Amino acid sequence: MKTTLCKRGFLFMALCTLIILGSCQPPEVEKPKKTIDKEQAARLSGRFVDELTELMEGTKDTARLNRMQKAGFVPRDNKADFKLASYTYYTVEELEHYFAWVKQEAWEKGYALEGYRFYFGIYPDEDDYGEKQNFMTMFISPAGRKAERQEGAVVNLSPVFYYAEEITEIDSYNYGGQGEPPSEKYAD
Repeated sequence: MKTTLCKRGFLFMALCTLIILGSCQPPEVEKPKKTIDKEQAARLSGRFVDELTELMEGTKDTARLNRMQKAGFVPRDNKADFKLASYTYYTVEELEHYFAWVKQEAWEKGYALEGYRFYFGIYPDEDDYGEKQNFMTMFISPAGRKAERQEGAVVNLSPVFYYAEEITEIDSYNYGGQGEPPSEKYAD
């Protein structure tokens, strides 16, 4: 009689534990609206790096220089016809939402999320981008590594010298704001 009662008590406790643990799942986080895919992120960042490199190295391609002047990246007659974006702005709520979504996606895709990279970019010189055409931007990309499990190991050893890479399977976050373009200096 005592063993039957103990077995039932144990089964009841095990069932309660399973119900509690099963109900502790965090709610699914919806994908934020301001994300961009890896192709768009690569395009924005690539244009920024290419344009800045050519500008800093002193381009010899006059046709390219003329296009850069037309787009507003190189001043004509020592007077810039564009405003440099000096910062971008995200609310705490939207960053927390993006970070929660990235953590969820990284877990589901088998990544160890270790941080974020902040990239500069320039929107393409195409009419599809409307007011953002040729504007500078900044976007956030998750960084980490594919989670590796060592079979039969008591301790999972990570490499000593490790470099976190961007996780391109998870979309980056873009479209900050606070002006068109924001040009205040820090602490002004």
